[in-house]
Amino acid sequence: MLTVGCNDHAVSGTPCDSRTPLTLTEERTQFSMWAIMASPLILSSDLRYISNNTLDIVGNTDVIAVNQARPGGGVYTLLGV
Repeated sequence: MLTVGCNDHAVSGTPCDSRTPLTLTEERTQFSMWAIMASPLILSSDLRYISNNTLDIVGNTDVIAVNQARPGGGVYTLLGV
């Protein structure tokens, strides 16, 4: 499960229960890698407390398009492989 946004608010009993914050670069990298692998983009953060920076990351339509390109497609769709 993605830990993007966990820096914004710790929630007990979830992957966000510890405050091991990711840097903004680490959040971008994690979200992009999950998108490239065509993995489900399920956030474990509380959307009521998510920062604008994190919203920009998870709302990036170009990254989401890579993830949703086609079943099992991921990055291969962009590379034409």
